[in-house]
Amino acid sequence: MRRSFYTRLAVAGFALIFLSIIVAGATGNATGAFSFAPPALFSLIVGLLLVITGRGLIIAIVVSVLALLLFVGLEALGGLQVLGHPESFSDFVPALMRAVGSVMAFAGTLIAFRQARRGPAALHPGSPKQKRLVKVGAAGLVLLAVASVFLTYTRNADIDAPAGASVVETFEDDFSPSELSLEPGPHTVLVVNRDSYAHTFSVDELDLDVYVGPRADRLIKFDIPDDDPGRHDLYCAVTGHEDMTGTIEFSQATG
Repeated sequence: MRRSFYTRLAVAGFALIFLSIIVAGATGNATGAFSFAPPALFSLIVGLLLVITGRGLIIAIVVSVLALLLFVGLEALGGLQVLGHPESFSDFVPALMRAVGSVMAFAGTLIAFRQARRGPAALHPGSPKQKRLVKVGAAGLVLLAVASVFLTYTRNADIDAPAGASVVETFEDDFSPSELSLEPGPHTVLVVNRDSYAHTFSVDELDLDVYVGPRADRLIKFDIPDDDPGRHDLYCAVTGHEDMTGTIEFSQATG
């Protein structure tokens, strides 16, 4: 039996959610893959249930709502941290796939359920316009992924620290070193992220909030005014990394 257009749309959404963890794992974002593996696997099971039996729309609606809250809601609460950084492919593309997939799954299952209640006559395979919209949406996703590859390749190349620059590594939710002592004037800090997930190098008083993608390097330049009070908190602004902190202490030049 051929499934309705919206049932197939929902199945495609659940498949996209599952594929997101494959892409995350394949691109080195092991944390992103394992963190979302349980809901992604459950999405795959629900999608297979719809394909094989054509039933389970109520279960699919519940799962799609949970996916929408998890993948879109949590990302929105975090200030769209990942979706705002296409230069980090292993973060951005899987997150985009999860967000789009959960929206597709929710809309598809909800409309398919309403159609099923109206009877078999309402379960049409989809109009040419609907199919074109899906193709345009798929092409848009591919273009965004390609753009993310380009941005990631051009921005995530290994960077050599210039003379006089401080080097800070991020590894397992820690800054190393976690304390920097800097004199007033212009400064350059090379941040090297050793983790398979993103961090930020954030200092509120200096208006620094630099996103550092998985296994990426970032060269950060800033000035320290002569009248600076002397000590500021360094932290990672990624949701769940609240314990990742350090300090920047500004000392007066001697001599």
